[in-house]
Amino acid sequence: MFKRFLVLFATVLCALQLFAQTTSTEVLGTVSDATGAVVPGSEVSLLRVATGEKRQTKTDSSGNYSFPMIEIGDYTVTVSMQGFKTQTQTGINVAYQQKARVNVVVDVGATSERVEVVSQGVDLKTDDAAVSTTIERRRVHELPLLGRNFASLAILTPGVQYGTRMGQNVQAPTGFPFPGAATTLSANGQRDANQNSLWTAW
Repeated sequence: MFKRFLVLFATVLCALQLFAQTTSTEVLGTVSDATGAVVPGSEVSLLRVATGEKRQTKTDSSGNYSFPMIEIGDYTVTVSMQGFKTQTQTGINVAYQQKARVNVVVDVGATSERVEVVSQGVDLKTDDAAVSTTIERRRVHELPLLGRNFASLAILTPGVQYGTRMGQNVQAPTGFPFPGAATTLSANGQRDANQNSLWTAW
């Protein structure tokens, strides 16, 4: 019986790890020159600042590049191409389930010449229709949460409120059929019974 439990636990753990690796967190963009013409075949590297991990790719025939399934955090994008100055863009912060578009414009010059650009804002999202909010670690630690209920953080997202059964005893007839206090939320006026919540932490 114990061996069966271990096998089941290992299977669930592997499934959770696989799920964590199939998120839509991504850095993508287009490389073009000063005239607006795309630059296919450019070398693009993505550096994760926290770990020094680096990934590389090349732009396609349309000048597009993509780094899918990446971890959240701060990144640096570097683009190099023969006949153009090497362009580095820093200060790129990627949140969970976010597609961060980083378009790069390269200038004519020697590859040994380097241009560094610090990201100052976020481009208009045109790659998906998802609406999301990232709650930073500082707010998690410092905000006064009643009972330190993690679900209280969800209402920091615009349009989200507590559901009608929030915190009820789930053993009651109107509660949810799982152990513990109910965590129910209502987003943009929908009934809490129609909501599904997925909680992850790093």
